[in-house]
Amino acid sequence: MKIKIILKKNFLIFIALSVIVIGMFALSTISNKLTDRNLSSNSQLIQKNQTFEQEIKTIQTQSPSDNINDIEKDLNDTNLDDVDKELQDIEKEINETL
Repeated sequence: MKIKIILKKNFLIFIALSVIVIGMFALSTISNKLTDRNLSSNSQLIQKNQTFEQEIKTIQTQSPSDNINDIEKDLNDTNLDDVDKELQDIEKEINETL
């Protein structure tokens, strides 16, 4: 009789520890996925900021000359393809949250 009680207690302790270990594993996995997602978002933001800063530097280093050829060269060297890129990203984030 005492052996059955001891076995039941040991079995319950084993089950409780198993549930705790599985729960900790699940929390660790979820935490890692969230961390990876945040790191990915941060690296994308850093890359966008670097691109933006490079474009601003390009615009600021344009020739101060009034010569038509210099102005035309500055216009050709200026990349305006992604001028509204940030606006597109904002719209995308808004649409994702809706």
